[in-house]
Amino acid sequence: MVTTHRQMAPSRVRWLDTAKAIGIILVFYGHLLEVLYLQGHTAVFPQFQFIYAFHMPLFFVLAGFVASRRQESFAGYVSYRLKARLIPFLFFNLLGLFCLMLVHIGHGGLQPTLYMNGLVALAGGRPSFNFLTWFLVCLFTVELFHFGGRRYWQTMRLQVAAAVLFLLIGWGITRFISFQGTILLPKNFWYLHEATVAYGFYLLGVAGRQTAWIAGHGRRSLLFFAFLLCALVAVLTYGRNTGPFITPAPVVLMAVSSHGHWFWFPVTAVAGALLIIFLCQLIPDSRPLQYIGQNSLMLMGLNGLFFEFFNQPIIAAPFWATNLWTVTAQALLITGFSIAACLPIVYFSNKYIPQLVGKPQQRGPWLPNLAHRPLEPEK
Repeated sequence: MVTTHRQMAPSRVRWLDTAKAIGIILVFYGHLLEVLYLQGHTAVFPQFQFIYAFHMPLFFVLAGFVASRRQESFAGYVSYRLKARLIPFLFFNLLGLFCLMLVHIGHGGLQPTLYMNGLVALAGGRPSFNFLTWFLVCLFTVELFHFGGRRYWQTMRLQVAAAVLFLLIGWGITRFISFQGTILLPKNFWYLHEATVAYGFYLLGVAGRQTAWIAGHGRRSLLFFAFLLCALVAVLTYGRNTGPFITPAPVVLMAVSSHGHWFWFPVTAVAGALLIIFLCQLIPDSRPLQYIGQNSLMLMGLNGLFFEFFNQPIIAAPFWATNLWTVTAQALLITGFSIAACLPIVYFSNKYIPQLVGKPQQRGPWLPNLAHRPLEPEK
């Protein structure tokens, strides 16, 4: 069922939920393409490269768009984000640890030393048992940056200028500085180094909220033109980013600070993020997409389990075709089934343990609410 923007309740930014839904669908689909490519299905590489060029920057832009502007103490600001970001980080990593232990039991026995080392690594913000939760750690650090810096860039021009500065400085830090043995902190301790890059995208989201045609109040004709322009830029530039990369697959991978070219990386990332934003303002609201978007944090954590434990066996199955269009259809179908398989877990988590999966302000039958206000922007 679909409905117009005016018919929906105004309590949430509806197009933003749709954008998060499309983003998380791209995460599921992109991770399948990654494994397919690494297993020799090289025909999927252009799709894989295109999605990875912007899908994680999109989430940081969207997070910046709903950044809170209310005045509050540092303790209150940090307290809420500890509960909204780091409790889910721990929950999904412990769930990953449980799954890993089950796998080890089925293959000969437990490995306590491995588990202990992984638990220690969690204290340094390293997602030992669910790699996709790096985003939650990085976002937490980005939000700390913003609390300290937001007083200095309150106008849109200053926010855009600061965003460009952080993108360039962050790219240089992660590209040229060797942290091991030169400073006390290892690279990406609590994702401090990648958060410098991510904060650039976050600030673009903060700035975008002050622009009517980005915030969803522009003319549809202008939105459609902006959508076409961003789509054209993204399609024409993503292939120009040829590296250097530090991963086996020559694509952007923010999780390990592999960005490629200093110019083409942010250009394509911003164009791709805006492409999704404008698209979601043009299309009608859809209840299924709204639901997926409102639960994107949970689905990201669950996709981490798919990536670790299910994608490899799925790709190793003998049913995969060699034709590009058939492989694409198969990957899309499996993406749909994977998300559908997660929805009962999402429903259960929302009903019984919302406090552990990014909704600390909600009450549940098993736990009380851990916070007393939603993480929403001021209206």
